[in-house]
Amino acid sequence: KFGDWIEPDLLMIEPASLRKLEIHDHSVDVLNGRILAGSDVILTRTSDTDPWKMAGIAPEEELKTSEVSSMVTALDGLKIIGVRPKPEGLRGDLRMTGDVTPSRSTQRELNSRGYYLVPSEDRGLELYSNEGELSALTANGVKYVLRFGDLFTGDEFDIEVGSAQTEEEEVEETEEPTKPADESGSKKSRYLFVSVQFDPDAVGAIPTKPVPPTESETEASPEPAEDDAAEAETETEEKTDDKQAAYEAALKQYERDLEEHKTKLEEARKLVDQLNDRFADWYYVIDAASFDRLNKGRADLV
Repeated sequence: KFGDWIEPDLLMIEPASLRKLEIHDHSVDVLNGRILAGSDVILTRTSDTDPWKMAGIAPEEELKTSEVSSMVTALDGLKIIGVRPKPEGLRGDLRMTGDVTPSRSTQRELNSRGYYLVPSEDRGLELYSNEGELSALTANGVKYVLRFGDLFTGDEFDIEVGSAQTEEEEVEETEEPTKPADESGSKKSRYLFVSVQFDPDAVGAIPTKPVPPTESETEASPEPAEDDAAEAETETEEKTDDKQAAYEAALKQYERDLEEHKTKLEEARKLVDQLNDRFADWYYVIDAASFDRLNKGRADLV
């Protein structure tokens, strides 16, 4: 059985780690090969205990936190119910390698599933979906980008590994009526491409190295009277010692913080590499209901 040989938990994400959700409701202008921008929704929070906030929300509007929680739960529970091999030359970042030209059959297959190769600014090709995209950023800088494909109906075999028919036959048969979803165990599903990026800003700023006390800070300001000279010199030495001690303590803390920051960056980059290795060769099929729980627009959230 399919679930016995694959890890069904697609993203393996911790809901408490989520810090930013971005919904980009764009579509593809197929004739002109460009992206048509739609409405964007950006949700952020500073910690797992802070409430979610929406960018650009008016004072009289209120965010439906229950809907956001539903999205987070859906992300956490996103399960793989089928897999497909990626087309040759499609990299982990969903761009075509420069030395590979996608065949017409590859493009037809992608188009039939709701995906299009669109020219990018660097004159390459990047895979986009007609259903827009959802990105989720975690506190450790791991950014998941989900691009959802078209809805399709199929039985267990169709969903898990796809039909044995050729892609040309599949495209030709799209003109035939689709069987009802409830007929002979058929189920509604959607295609999904996943890529992972690293955002170091999410980890936090690099710690600032403390500045050592300068001579001017340790000098006594006006020249003291002769009879107070000894006492003033003692006070100056004490202040100098205090400032130097404070600096040395701050320097040790800085070194600890810097090492911790470096460790976080290294661990996050390692995780991103591991995830990209996992997603490198495949795209996926998910239950259509999962897409419905994630496919939220501004009107659904306010």
